[in-house]
Amino acid sequence: CIKIQVGEWYAARFDCASEYKLTVQLVNQHFGSEEVFVDDFEFTHREEQWTGK
Repeated sequence: CIKIQVGEWYAARFDCASEYKLTVQLVNQHFGSEEVFVDDFEFTHREEQWTGK
């Protein structure tokens, strides 16, 4: 069993709106011809300007 770990740092400022999106896709050896996905993960964070600060 092979463990794959994906890490990412991000920082949103409270005084200006921002959106962060990370998409990770694990594909099999036929990627490009058939694009067969083994697994995928998506994370989205949205920071509105001055909310509650």
